[in-house]
Amino acid sequence: MIPQKLLPPALRSAPVEEQLSYLLQRRRTIERLLKSLEAYSETREGPQREERGARQSIEAA
Repeated sequence: MIPQKLLPPALRSAPVEEQLSYLLQRRRTIERLLKSLEAYSETREGPQREERGARQSIEAA
């Protein structure tokens, strides 16, 4: 059973196939957004991570 709160009102009375199709599209969109955010985060934090790593290796020596 699909929780009705996850569906827009127009799809709540639609066949299950349409509801599942909608949810799968949303899932793909969410996964794509997450990958984009992860890539963005890595590019923003990349130089900072390298600096921290260099500092830690200098401090350890």
